[in-house]
Amino acid sequence: MSFLRPVSVVALRGGFGNQLFAWAYGQRLNREGHLVLYDRGNQLGRGFALRGLIPNSKLVSLPSFFWRKVGASDSMSFLRKNGFVRIEEQELPPRRIDASPRLVNLHWGYWQSMDYFFEAKDSVFRDIEQWVGRADEPPGETCAIHVRRGDYVSDPKAAAVMGALPLSYYKRAIKRMEQNGYTNFVVYSDDRRWATENVLPLGANIRIAHTRDSEDFVRMSTSAALITANSSFSWWAAFLVSMSGGDVIAPSAWFAEPTLDSSRLVPDTWASM
Repeated sequence: MSFLRPVSVVALRGGFGNQLFAWAYGQRLNREGHLVLYDRGNQLGRGFALRGLIPNSKLVSLPSFFWRKVGASDSMSFLRKNGFVRIEEQELPPRRIDASPRLVNLHWGYWQSMDYFFEAKDSVFRDIEQWVGRADEPPGETCAIHVRRGDYVSDPKAAAVMGALPLSYYKRAIKRMEQNGYTNFVVYSDDRRWATENVLPLGANIRIAHTRDSEDFVRMSTSAALITANSSFSWWAAFLVSMSGGDVIAPSAWFAEPTLDSSRLVPDTWASM
């Protein structure tokens, strides 16, 4: 099997934000000359979320057992020795891959760092901005606040790995944004009741948004500033805010599980606390 340029298949995993990380990583590979395809198989958490961003011609659907076999060391060894594929798994700190033009290169990971697509960040920004559009009513100098709870509270596994951020984080972040000159705050949350009872009392100039999902993302990403949750959903909204020159505050401890490395998840240009 021989190709004119490296062929790379990037697995799309998880929900909206994690699929964006995989897509952005693939954009860097594309910039480096790869023919990039995205697998939208059964490893998606809530179904394929990037319609309109990834052309259908770039999508493949590998059977679910395939990636399970790839993940097994004996299968990986067999595939490598017999010249079928080359496996690329994420590493921190990220390293530049040395893809083979003779093999199919498989990319399995979450790629949760701008380091994985830094060279392509400008085109990634333009493509996402064009894809999601702008809010009908620009929020002006408003600072958005994302409060993610949901399965971080209700699902013991998600709570152990991620965990909902404490109220003290939002209190400190709001105070910092006020010091930076922001006077209006809008909270976007999957748990409005908790946000109303706990975040709203932190200031007289805070209100709760009554939008949902994609509209939340558009409004968060076109705000002047953003206080993120430990969520890939608000990470990408923050990416758009920061690339537009806005201020971003993110949690320094992204995971509740202490063995997970989040040292390169928050970009250097964001404030963390």
